[in-house]
Amino acid sequence: MSLGLSEKDEFGSFRELQSRISELEKDNSLSLYIRDSRTIEAARKKGLKREIEGSLVYYFLRFACYHGGRRFQSRSTGSRPNQSTYQMECPFCIWIKANAAGTKLVITKIEATHNHEIIKAVVDSLPKRRRLDERERSDVIHMLDRHCNKWLIKQRVLRQTGKNITLRDIHNIAYRIQRKSDLQQIEDIVADCTGPDLEITTNDDGKVNGIFFQDDEMKQFFRKYPELVVLDATCKLKNACLALYVMMCVGPNGELEIIAVFLTASKDVHSLCAGLQLFKAKNETWSDIRTVMTDKGTTERDAIRQELSQAAQLLSIFHVLCAVGKDITTAKMSISRQQRLSALKAIQSIAYASTELQYNHLRDCFHISMPENVVRYFEVNWHPVRFEWVRCWQQENVTFGDRTNSRLESVNRRLKAIVRADSSLPVFFKDLVATVGCMRHERDHGFVNAVEKVSIKQFPAGSVEAQFCSSVTSFALKFVLDQLDLSNSVEFGIDNDKNLTSVVNGQVENISADQCVCTFSCTMGLPCRHMFAARRACDLPLFSLEGIWPRWLKQSVIESHRILHTSAGDSKPVVLILPKSTKPLTTSEKFKKCNEVVERLTELACEGGTDQFTERYSVLMKLKKIWEDGDFASVSILPHESSMDSTARSYSVTTCAADCSSPESCSVVDTGETDTEMPAGTITVIPAEQIDTGVAMPYLFISPLTYAPSCEIYESVSAIEEICEISVDNLEAQLGKRS
Repeated sequence: MSLGLSEKDEFGSFRELQSRISELEKDNSLSLYIRDSRTIEAARKKGLKREIEGSLVYYFLRFACYHGGRRFQSRSTGSRPNQSTYQMECPFCIWIKANAAGTKLVITKIEATHNHEIIKAVVDSLPKRRRLDERERSDVIHMLDRHCNKWLIKQRVLRQTGKNITLRDIHNIAYRIQRKSDLQQIEDIVADCTGPDLEITTNDDGKVNGIFFQDDEMKQFFRKYPELVVLDATCKLKNACLALYVMMCVGPNGELEIIAVFLTASKDVHSLCAGLQLFKAKNETWSDIRTVMTDKGTTERDAIRQELSQAAQLLSIFHVLCAVGKDITTAKMSISRQQRLSALKAIQSIAYASTELQYNHLRDCFHISMPENVVRYFEVNWHPVRFEWVRCWQQENVTFGDRTNSRLESVNRRLKAIVRADSSLPVFFKDLVATVGCMRHERDHGFVNAVEKVSIKQFPAGSVEAQFCSSVTSFALKFVLDQLDLSNSVEFGIDNDKNLTSVVNGQVENISADQCVCTFSCTMGLPCRHMFAARRACDLPLFSLEGIWPRWLKQSVIESHRILHTSAGDSKPVVLILPKSTKPLTTSEKFKKCNEVVERLTELACEGGTDQFTERYSVLMKLKKIWEDGDFASVSILPHESSMDSTARSYSVTTCAADCSSPESCSVVDTGETDTEMPAGTITVIPAEQIDTGVAMPYLFISPLTYAPSCEIYESVSAIEEICEISVDNLEAQLGKRS
């Protein structure tokens, strides 16, 4: 085989030699590796005196075929029979050494024969030929970060580089970039944010059960616009078993921005309260929240009622109608399809009732026309919370014109499009940070357009409309122009004190040019129809910025917007990892905790022989019976069976009554303080009154060591089992003598 290399060929540097070897491998479909070598530094330690150029790197080296280079002898004992090796004692070798002058590397010998067939497709599949360089590897990492399909990554790399990488190669690359623990990766990810505040709580086993995240941008946005908060559970991370909650606020242009994110292991009141408490601790302006809007989640509403009691709670009308549609069905209510459609239409009309009088009228009609079970469902589930979802009561609170969670649902859709339910925590946070950053960029772009662009619908110069257009945000301008039009139809009068009066919220109230008690003015912070009517009646300019909240003033928004005020970036990340606070376990948490122990008990019970299984199964059955009877049990360690005479084991059963001659002795049940050692397997029956448990019935106390004033000794297991099968009330008859 012609190699293109021959003995006495010289190379001025090791880099030049590497280049020639690479060409040799490519041209002849070879895969070589350095089998033996000695660097210049190592040669000097062995006694080399002459000078050698540093660019040569090696004093001596030998390249060998991947199938050879050494005599392979297996030391396997057969415990891993599926192992294999590339070593087949192939004789191919190239010997290279530095010349006498120390200026070049010289080929001293070549053995060009192989003991195997050379197949290009096989060589191209070897690890060395599949190995990616730094640029190619960074491209793969870039695609993995964006959740690209690994099969498609493999196909792309093969097409672009010609390297036959395997899925395992891609898995290995993904593993190497995730060697840090989940918590360390999360810290690195959020550290790129501006002033991140991350708090993680763990249980006793170190498992994450709560995460709170907020950065400076979120805190500043909430500090400026705290009036309306929207809260909802977006999704659940299946791998981490954590539910994601998102808190958002409405900005000056009607946009929603995320102000906090927290994840909880359980969707109970205690966990949600803990998340809200963290939010309150990190945001001093939490008391300025006037309204919290959620869907009809009882847990969320109870937590908000406890932690944000100053805020009004509202239900999204959209979610209310969806919940009603799921509950009122032909199967659940035993009604016809026409009755169901009529009920849904009636409840929708009730939801949009504009006055309390209209609500009462529609409710009366609902009672008359709907089946009894539908009426009962409405009265139990929706009438008690009518103040939270009916329009006439909703409009008395800050909603900024939005009575649904539609804007939050829009944000949720974006999050769900990026954040996958099966993501690990580090991947979730990476996606979350990227999504939040992208949303902010879009909001900033919208802000620039709102400031720089001018509407093609021009108002006359100097008009009231033009003045408001240049002074308030485009979102607020729509409400102001509507109120300005409605002011033309406002009827007003003059009372005895010559004050202007008008009908406001169904009652006659005084009105003025700068303030009003109507729901629109109180909940929107904008001039209402009554204020415009008062200005017109008093011949005052209709345009005035008095009474307008700063959040709607264009100049105020521009001065405080983040796009014009880049953060200094000197705030340090705050990352806290805390143990979980003590709280009562929920039923599901208890089940999960016990289930892990029971599964392990089952495995242990099935180990060993039949005798051991029978003994352990008997213990479990007795414990089961004790708990089913409402009694109590304590388990202690017995001496190992090998140290006991199996034929001489004795069991004792002792009963003590309330009139026992030694009640003070009977109350001693702590095995650590006993004076008398009883035989292994002792079962003592003691009335509950004597140990002050508050339980009326006697109970079984199982222990190998117990103190008893008197006892009956039974020499066989069958005798004691016979006694245990009967009730405690009949135990006296079986024992006979008592102390």
